[in-house]
Amino acid sequence: MKNQNKILFMFIIGQVIVYTFIIMLQLMPKSLFWILLVLMHLGIIIMIISKKKFIAQGYQVKIYYHRVYLLLILFLPVMFYKLLSGLLTYSVNDTIVTYYTIVIASITILLSFLNILKFSAFLSIHK
Repeated sequence: MKNQNKILFMFIIGQVIVYTFIIMLQLMPKSLFWILLVLMHLGIIIMIISKKKFIAQGYQVKIYYHRVYLLLILFLPVMFYKLLSGLLTYSVNDTIVTYYTIVIASITILLSFLNILKFSAFLSIHK
């Protein structure tokens, strides 16, 4: 059980890192894009490592990880909008970006929390 908790903690830390930096990607200047993108992927790597550890122990946990990946898709419209602004040289409406990011971040954090609760319940049943 202790090992499960450590791996679950890795999963949670990975999500915190991913969501922190993907939110920053939406709100920070384009000059920081690549640094924030690399840091966001650090969280993804941590989640992948935790997934492999769970699978190595025989747990069927893909659904919990797939939910996280689906939630990350919600951030793509703003990321594409900002990237296209650089390519097509139009100015970004920062108000729209900020409001969209706040709404998506709120939804994502809530659904991620519920996913973690379900994951924890699954692990407690399948000790």
